[in-house]
Amino acid sequence: MIVGSFFPNDVPRVVAELYLPRLDRRGFVHLLVDTGAGHSLIHPTEAKRLHLDLDRDFQERPRQTVKGIGGEEEAWLEEAEITFQHQDGQQTSVEQPILIAVPTDDNRDLPSLLGRDVLHKFQLIYCFPRLELTLTVP
Repeated sequence: MIVGSFFPNDVPRVVAELYLPRLDRRGFVHLLVDTGAGHSLIHPTEAKRLHLDLDRDFQERPRQTVKGIGGEEEAWLEEAEITFQHQDGQQTSVEQPILIAVPTDDNRDLPSLLGRDVLHKFQLIYCFPRLELTLTVP
């Protein structure tokens, strides 16, 4: 069972290790659990945590427009391995392309998102009154 937390300000989050094989970059990211997001997305704060040089690492890579409830933004699609640590020490890895947001003034402080592209691989329990957020492999 993968256990999440509600921090800060009651925001449901999980921590995962993200590996980007093309760039050979690995690091831990904090992801807001967002059942409204179709795709998982790394925003600039987490991109900095991964030491991504967006100008160099994504130079001449195609961008795509991502639409959400808050509007549109551009992002690069990058192959990734997302690894979650279970409470008992086991790990579950998901090989899944992830979006890396092109930095703007509007998204620089936004949390990164764990969207349905990854969430559909798990059973999600979200019970705020008990402060329970878990992902289990069905």
